[in-house]
Amino acid sequence: MRELITRFKAWRERRYWQKRHLQFIRKNVMLDWRWLAVDPVGKAITDRYEKLTASDWYKLDHEPIEQFRKRIGMEPNYKKDPSHDH
Repeated sequence: MRELITRFKAWRERRYWQKRHLQFIRKNVMLDWRWLAVDPVGKAITDRYEKLTASDWYKLDHEPIEQFRKRIGMEPNYKKDPSHDH
């Protein structure tokens, strides 16, 4: 029984630090958003990561990465394809 209690406490401790780490990342994304919001690409990127780190992330719709990169003009393969030149 002691081993089970020890394992539970270790699991709870890991979970606590994972939660704290996620909160730290989210806080920094929001701080970056403040100064990146003046640039459309910076704002789009920080908006994306704010959404990905939200507590209800699993309820939100997330744009596929390929579509997101094309939307912000940072999809390298899309730009290289001559069929996309108009």
